[in-house]
Amino acid sequence: MQITLEVEIYCKEHKGPLGVFQKEFNCDMIPSLGTKIIDSAFEGEAREIKEIIINYEQDWCFVGLTPQSIDKEEHLNMYKTMYEPNGWKWSG
Repeated sequence: MQITLEVEIYCKEHKGPLGVFQKEFNCDMIPSLGTKIIDSAFEGEAREIKEIIINYEQDWCFVGLTPQSIDKEEHLNMYKTMYEPNGWKWSG
């Protein structure tokens, strides 16, 4: 099954999210709400699963993780240097 992990990035200076980081991979395990995901981009922290959408017909699963809040929009580049080398793609 194609799994897409997503972390929304919020900034205290803006209303709504600045954008999202997404990472895709294939996996046969079906996630459940409340499970924590560890990824090298999270620097040792685990992110909790907050939302799951599964489409069995098309064999994909969307997994929304705990959002990341940043103080200033300028800090976004720091997160890009943490996430992108670990297989995450930015969409903003």
